[in-house]
Amino acid sequence: MGKHAFEKTKKILNILTIIFCFLILATIPIALCYAKAPTEVTMPVLTLAPIPINATTNYQDSQWLATYLSNSLVVANDMKYLGTALINNNFTSANNDFTSVSTYANTLDKDSQKAINDSDLYRVSPDLQSAKDEYRLQMVQAKSAAVYIYHAIEAYKKGDIEAGNSYMEQAVHSLYLVTKHANKTEKLLKAYIPALIQVPINATTNYQDSQWLTTYLSNSLVVANDMKYLGTALMNNNFTSANNDFTLIPTYANTLYKDSQKAINDSDLYSVSPDLQSAKDEYRLQMIQAKSAAVYIYHGIEAYKKGDIEAGDPEMKQAIQSINSITEHANKAAKLLKAYKSKN
Repeated sequence: MGKHAFEKTKKILNILTIIFCFLILATIPIALCYAKAPTEVTMPVLTLAPIPINATTNYQDSQWLATYLSNSLVVANDMKYLGTALINNNFTSANNDFTSVSTYANTLDKDSQKAINDSDLYRVSPDLQSAKDEYRLQMVQAKSAAVYIYHAIEAYKKGDIEAGNSYMEQAVHSLYLVTKHANKTEKLLKAYIPALIQVPINATTNYQDSQWLTTYLSNSLVVANDMKYLGTALMNNNFTSANNDFTLIPTYANTLYKDSQKAINDSDLYSVSPDLQSAKDEYRLQMIQAKSAAVYIYHGIEAYKKGDIEAGDPEMKQAIQSINSITEHANKAAKLLKAYKSKN
C-alpha cells in the first residue's frame, strides 16, 4: 500500500470508528428515558425520568439522576454534530474547512466538563455511587476525545498527517473508554432501578406497545454492543502490515448484520398504537442502515485483504454514510419516543 493511499485510508477508518462510538453513546441515555417511577416523586425533576428521592436520608439520588439524564443527552447531541461534521469533511481536499469540527470539539469539551461539575454537586446513596463514579470517568474521557480531535484537526490543517493521525488514534481510544464506562454505568443503573425497562402497556386495546418497547431496548443494546466490538476491531488493526489479520472485522460485521436483521424481525412481530408507529418505523430504518453498514465494511475489508485500495475505500465511505443514516433515524426515533412517553 502506498503511503498516500494508506494515510487516506487510515483517516477514513479512524473517522468510521469514531462515528461508531458516537452512535453507541447516543443510544444509552435514550434507553434510560423509559424508566418507570416505582413511587410518586416528591420534588421537581425532569418529567422524562421521574425517579424517587431517598426521602429518609440526605442523599440526592433523584437530583443526580435528573442531572445525569439531561447532561448525557446534551453530550450525546454534541457527539452527533461532531460526528456529522467529520463525515461531511472531504479530507482529501487541500482547501478543506475544518471550522465546524473544531467548534463542535470545543462544545463537547465544555459540555462534558459541565456534566462533571454538575454531577459533583450531589451526594448519592451507596447503591448509586458506583454508577456515579463510572459516569464521571465517562465524561472525563469525552473531554479527552474532544481535545484529541481538536488537536488532530489543527495538525491536518497544517498538513501534518502523521501528527493528525496520532491524535485521531488517541481520540478513538478515549471514545472506546467512554463507551466502556457508559456501558458499566448503564448496568449499574439497571441494578439500581429494577423497573428500568417496565413501560406502560395500552391495556384497553390490542396494541403491543409494552412488548415492542422492551424488544426495542434489548435489541438496541445488542446492536450497540456489536458496533462497539466492530469499532474496536477496526481500531486495533495495523493497516500498514502486509501480514494483517482481518479475521475479526468480517466476523463482527457478520454479527452486526445478523443482530440488526433479528432486531427488524422482532420489531415486526408487534402491532403498536398510532402514537408509537412512527417511532417503530424510524427504528426499522435505523436497523436496515445498520445491516447496510455491516455489508459495506465486510466488502471493504475483503477488498483491502486483496490489496485493492480503490475498491476498499469507497466501500468504507459508503459504510460511513450508512452510519450517518443510522444516527439520523435513531435521533428521529428518540424524539418520537419522548413524545410518546409524554402522552402515556
